[in-house]
Amino acid sequence: MTETVPRFDGEQIKLGDREFVVPPLNWRRIRKVMPIIERMGAVGPSLGLTLTTEMLDDCLTLIFEAVSRNYPDLTRDELEDLVDLVNAPKLIRAIMGLSGLLQGEPAPVEEMDSLGENSTLA
Repeated sequence: MTETVPRFDGEQIKLGDREFVVPPLNWRRIRKVMPIIERMGAVGPSLGLTLTTEMLDDCLTLIFEAVSRNYPDLTRDELEDLVDLVNAPKLIRAIMGLSGLLQGEPAPVEEMDSLGENSTLA
């Protein structure tokens, strides 16, 4: 993967040994992932979330749509190696907040937690 100068402002988040500027979703990408956003709104870590393969795929799709705006050479497969259960919630909250899909100011990344103790892989 070649280094890319980010085209869009966003939240700086470290994935692996690289820093990424994760931008908000644009209108086209929000429309594309709206079914995922709607499904995510129905569950959350405070509800004792049990992860499914579909939910993991949905999360990666949402993250990929945002990150690829600044890093078009990054493949979904490469991103899958960088995203884990600790940084995925940080990425999703940053994306949703920057995109105007969360009410209020987005919390700084350092204050965000993981998927929680009750999270399990299905």
